[in-house]
Amino acid sequence: MWAVVFLLVSASQAQAEACRHEIIKDSIKVEWTGYKYTKKEAVTGKFEEIEVTKGGFGDSVAKAVANVGFEIDGTEFDAGNLARNMNLGRNFFKLFKEKAKITGSVEKMSKDQLDLKLRVNATEKVIPMKLAIDGQNFKATGQIKMDDFNLGVAYAAIQKACKGLHTGEDGISKTWDVVDLMAAAKFKKVCK
Repeated sequence: MWAVVFLLVSASQAQAEACRHEIIKDSIKVEWTGYKYTKKEAVTGKFEEIEVTKGGFGDSVAKAVANVGFEIDGTEFDAGNLARNMNLGRNFFKLFKEKAKITGSVEKMSKDQLDLKLRVNATEKVIPMKLAIDGQNFKATGQIKMDDFNLGVAYAAIQKACKGLHTGEDGISKTWDVVDLMAAAKFKKVCK
Protein backbone atom coordinates (compact mmCIF):
# COMPACT_ATOMS: atom_id res chain seq x y z
CA MET A 1 0.00 0.00 0.00
CA TRP A 2 2.73 2.46 0.97
CA ALA A 3 4.52 1.70 -2.29
CA VAL A 4 1.43 2.72 -4.29
CA VAL A 5 1.08 5.97 -2.32
CA PHE A 6 4.79 6.70 -2.78
CA LEU A 7 4.52 6.12 -6.55
CA LEU A 8 1.47 8.38 -6.83
CA VAL A 9 3.14 11.18 -4.85
CA SER A 10 6.37 10.83 -6.87
CA ALA A 11 4.47 10.91 -10.17
CA SER A 12 2.51 14.02 -9.18
CA GLN A 13 5.74 15.78 -8.10
CA ALA A 14 7.41 14.88 -11.40
CA GLN A 15 4.44 16.29 -13.30
CA ALA A 16 4.48 19.45 -11.18
CA GLU A 17 8.20 19.89 -11.92
CA ALA A 18 7.97 19.36 -15.70
CA CYS A 19 10.03 22.03 -17.39
CA ARG A 20 10.31 23.41 -20.88
CA HIS A 21 12.35 26.11 -22.59
CA GLU A 22 10.40 29.00 -24.12
CA ILE A 23 11.52 31.79 -26.39
CA ILE A 24 11.50 35.25 -24.77
CA LYS A 25 9.60 37.15 -27.44
CA ASP A 26 11.08 40.56 -26.55
CA SER A 27 14.60 39.14 -27.01
CA ILE A 28 14.17 38.16 -30.68
CA LYS A 29 16.47 40.03 -33.06
CA VAL A 30 16.62 39.67 -36.82
CA GLU A 31 19.27 41.78 -38.54
CA TRP A 32 20.30 42.09 -42.16
CA THR A 33 23.50 43.49 -43.59
CA GLY A 34 23.76 44.75 -47.14
CA TYR A 35 26.93 46.11 -48.72
CA LYS A 36 27.97 49.17 -50.72
CA TYR A 37 31.16 50.28 -52.51
CA THR A 38 33.62 47.95 -54.21
CA LYS A 39 35.44 47.62 -50.87
CA LYS A 40 32.20 46.07 -49.48
CA GLU A 41 31.25 48.38 -46.62
CA ALA A 42 28.42 47.07 -44.44
CA VAL A 43 25.01 48.70 -43.99
CA THR A 44 23.11 46.95 -41.21
CA GLY A 45 19.48 47.17 -40.21
CA LYS A 46 17.04 45.27 -38.07
CA PHE A 47 13.43 44.26 -38.42
CA GLU A 48 11.09 45.71 -35.81
CA GLU A 49 7.99 43.48 -36.16
CA ILE A 50 8.72 39.77 -35.65
CA GLU A 51 6.01 37.32 -34.67
CA VAL A 52 6.51 33.71 -33.63
CA THR A 53 3.78 31.85 -35.52
CA LYS A 54 4.48 28.33 -34.29
CA GLY A 55 6.60 26.52 -31.73
CA GLY A 56 9.32 28.35 -29.88
CA PHE A 57 9.21 25.94 -26.94
CA GLY A 58 10.53 22.48 -26.17
CA ASP A 59 12.32 20.19 -23.72
CA SER A 60 15.58 21.97 -24.60
CA VAL A 61 16.61 25.17 -26.34
CA ALA A 62 17.58 23.10 -29.40
CA LYS A 63 14.11 21.51 -29.55
CA ALA A 64 12.50 24.93 -29.11
CA VAL A 65 14.52 26.29 -32.03
CA ALA A 66 13.85 23.22 -34.18
CA ASN A 67 10.07 23.75 -34.19
CA VAL A 68 9.89 27.53 -34.59
CA GLY A 69 8.10 29.43 -37.34
CA PHE A 70 7.94 33.20 -37.75
CA GLU A 71 6.55 36.11 -39.73
CA ILE A 72 8.27 39.47 -40.26
CA ASP A 73 6.71 42.68 -41.50
CA GLY A 74 9.41 43.81 -43.93
CA THR A 75 8.11 47.37 -43.93
CA GLU A 76 8.90 47.76 -40.21
CA PHE A 77 12.67 48.13 -39.92
CA ASP A 78 15.42 50.43 -38.69
CA ALA A 79 18.58 50.92 -40.74
CA GLY A 80 20.13 53.44 -38.39
CA ASN A 81 19.16 56.73 -40.00
CA LEU A 82 15.91 58.31 -41.15
CA ALA A 83 16.98 59.09 -44.72
CA ARG A 84 18.22 55.52 -45.23
CA ASN A 85 14.99 54.14 -43.74
CA MET A 86 12.89 56.20 -46.14
CA ASN A 87 15.04 55.26 -49.12
CA LEU A 88 15.02 51.52 -48.34
CA GLY A 89 11.30 51.59 -47.58
CA ARG A 90 10.35 53.36 -50.80
CA ASN A 91 12.91 51.85 -53.16
CA PHE A 92 13.33 48.34 -51.83
CA PHE A 93 10.96 46.76 -49.28
CA LYS A 94 7.79 48.36 -50.68
CA LEU A 95 8.56 46.73 -54.03
CA PHE A 96 8.33 43.22 -52.56
CA LYS A 97 5.30 41.08 -53.36
CA GLU A 98 2.94 40.10 -50.53
CA LYS A 99 3.37 43.54 -48.90
CA ALA A 100 6.93 42.70 -47.82
CA LYS A 101 5.78 39.83 -45.62
CA ILE A 102 8.68 37.52 -44.80
CA THR A 103 8.00 34.09 -43.32
CA GLY A 104 10.18 31.22 -42.28
CA SER A 105 10.48 27.99 -40.39
CA VAL A 106 13.25 25.63 -39.40
CA GLU A 107 13.27 22.64 -41.77
CA LYS A 108 16.17 20.64 -40.36
CA MET A 109 18.72 21.16 -37.64
CA SER A 110 22.00 19.64 -36.49
CA LYS A 111 24.40 20.67 -33.74
CA ASP A 112 25.94 23.57 -35.68
CA GLN A 113 23.64 24.19 -38.66
CA LEU A 114 19.99 24.72 -39.41
CA ASP A 115 18.16 24.78 -42.70
CA LEU A 116 15.75 27.69 -42.77
CA LYS A 117 12.83 27.61 -45.19
CA LEU A 118 12.50 31.30 -46.00
CA ARG A 119 9.74 32.97 -48.03
CA VAL A 120 10.59 36.43 -49.37
CA ASN A 121 8.89 38.22 -52.26
CA ALA A 122 6.51 35.25 -52.80
CA THR A 123 9.51 32.96 -53.36
CA GLU A 124 10.59 30.11 -51.06
CA LYS A 125 14.09 28.78 -50.64
CA VAL A 126 15.92 26.75 -48.01
CA ILE A 127 18.90 28.67 -46.62
CA PRO A 128 21.69 26.92 -44.66
CA MET A 129 22.62 28.87 -41.55
CA LYS A 130 25.39 28.45 -38.99
CA LEU A 131 23.90 27.72 -35.59
CA ALA A 132 25.18 28.44 -32.08
CA ILE A 133 23.34 27.59 -28.88
CA ASP A 134 25.05 28.71 -25.68
CA GLY A 135 23.01 27.95 -22.58
CA GLN A 136 19.72 29.79 -23.05
CA ASN A 137 20.98 31.86 -26.01
CA PHE A 138 20.48 31.10 -29.70
CA LYS A 139 22.14 32.67 -32.75
CA ALA A 140 22.03 31.76 -36.45
CA THR A 141 23.85 33.43 -39.34
CA GLY A 142 23.58 32.96 -43.07
CA GLN A 143 23.54 34.72 -46.42
CA ILE A 144 21.08 35.13 -49.26
CA LYS A 145 21.45 36.40 -52.80
CA MET A 146 18.76 38.74 -54.02
CA ASP A 147 18.32 36.70 -57.21
CA ASP A 148 17.38 33.67 -55.09
CA PHE A 149 14.17 35.49 -54.17
CA ASN A 150 13.45 37.20 -57.50
CA LEU A 151 14.35 40.59 -56.06
CA GLY A 152 15.72 41.96 -59.34
CA VAL A 153 13.21 44.83 -59.52
CA ALA A 154 13.82 45.90 -55.91
CA TYR A 155 17.59 45.48 -56.30
CA ALA A 156 17.64 47.60 -59.47
CA ALA A 157 15.53 50.29 -57.77
CA ILE A 158 17.74 50.57 -54.69
CA GLN A 159 20.88 50.47 -56.85
CA LYS A 160 19.54 53.36 -58.94
CA ALA A 161 18.33 55.38 -55.92
CA CYS A 162 21.69 54.95 -54.17
CA LYS A 163 23.97 55.41 -57.17
CA GLY A 164 25.63 58.52 -55.77
CA LEU A 165 25.59 57.28 -52.17
CA HIS A 166 27.21 53.98 -53.16
CA THR A 167 30.01 55.52 -55.24
CA GLY A 168 33.30 54.86 -53.52
CA GLU A 169 36.69 56.51 -53.67
CA ASP A 170 37.40 54.52 -56.84
CA GLY A 171 34.51 56.30 -58.63
CA ILE A 172 32.50 53.08 -59.01
CA SER A 173 28.94 52.82 -57.76
CA LYS A 174 28.34 49.37 -56.28
CA THR A 175 25.42 47.83 -54.42
CA TRP A 176 26.16 44.20 -53.61
CA ASP A 177 23.53 41.55 -54.37
CA VAL A 178 24.20 39.51 -51.23
CA VAL A 179 22.66 40.08 -47.82
CA ASP A 180 23.91 38.58 -44.57
CA LEU A 181 21.27 37.53 -42.06
CA MET A 182 21.52 37.14 -38.30
CA ALA A 183 18.80 35.89 -35.97
CA ALA A 184 19.17 35.68 -32.20
CA ALA A 185 16.94 35.05 -29.21
CA LYS A 186 17.05 34.17 -25.55
CA PHE A 187 15.07 31.39 -23.94
CA LYS A 188 13.81 30.89 -20.41
CA LYS A 189 13.26 27.66 -18.53
CA VAL A 190 9.69 27.42 -17.26
CA CYS A 191 8.81 24.72 -14.72
CA LYS A 192 5.30 23.86 -13.66
